[in-house]
Amino acid sequence: MNINEFTDKVVKAAQEVLGDEYRVCAKEVLKNNDTLLHGVMISGKDTRITPTIYVDNFLPQYEDGMPFGDIMSKIIGAFREGERKTDIDLSFFSEFDKVKDRICYRLLAVERNRELLEMVPYIPFLDLAIVFYYALDSETLGNASIMIRYEHMDMWETDVSTLMKLASENTPRLFPAGCKSLLEVLKEMLQERYPYGDEEIPMLVASNETRLQGASVILYPDFLEDVAGRNEANLFVIPSSVHEVLLLPDRGNLSSEMLRDLIRSVNSTSVDPVEVLSDNLYYFDRSEKQVRIIA
Repeated sequence: MNINEFTDKVVKAAQEVLGDEYRVCAKEVLKNNDTLLHGVMISGKDTRITPTIYVDNFLPQYEDGMPFGDIMSKIIGAFREGERKTDIDLSFFSEFDKVKDRICYRLLAVERNRELLEMVPYIPFLDLAIVFYYALDSETLGNASIMIRYEHMDMWETDVSTLMKLASENTPRLFPAGCKSLLEVLKEMLQERYPYGDEEIPMLVASNETRLQGASVILYPDFLEDVAGRNEANLFVIPSSVHEVLLLPDRGNLSSEMLRDLIRSVNSTSVDPVEVLSDNLYYFDRSEKQVRIIA
């Protein structure tokens, strides 16, 4: 059974369970790095937001023997839980004055997102694209966001330069940058299970406070300049994922070729394909005050 057949099977079963008061349909969603996910949308007559429940991860479980009834119980349960949390009126989204204070930016790879970039406004940056989103201010939805597409920009009668100006102000304000040593981050993640000593690792992890889409901190005004100044060195910038970058002070003892090989190896073996940012190595020069790709 392929994913489309499985999605159709889920749609039919969900419609039978929920009845005529709901409309159930299949939906394909293009995510980061042109990853196509398959989902089910369930909407009722009073539904304001229709969340998509992705079924891609359920197909392998079904093929491994999980009863279809158990899978449907999880999907319907996820819908009921989402239904309780998404009673939000989004009518404000059509008014630019009501959204402009929460327009932000994030980074994604150009080559991996050619199809997506046909639908969204963006600004080129190195081998990346600066794209824009609206950060929802909702306790129930957490860090949910709405990707800004060309139709939104047309509806608001605005342009890319205005979006960039707003995002450059809003993103650092709403999602402040943070920079910690790799040792600190590993200890936070592993806590008492951290098996190593306290010997410092000469690498910094830069992200925002949520650690979501935090690679964009390299765009924040003066951020890399401040980090380089504190370390009295230029910086190798390693794009470890869309969520963070690693910063290595250049003390003259690191091989850029070795770091490039490391990035490509880790991206191909250890990073979720949806979260890969770039295979290139970047460099921040304090005298130039800008980031460039090391060829």
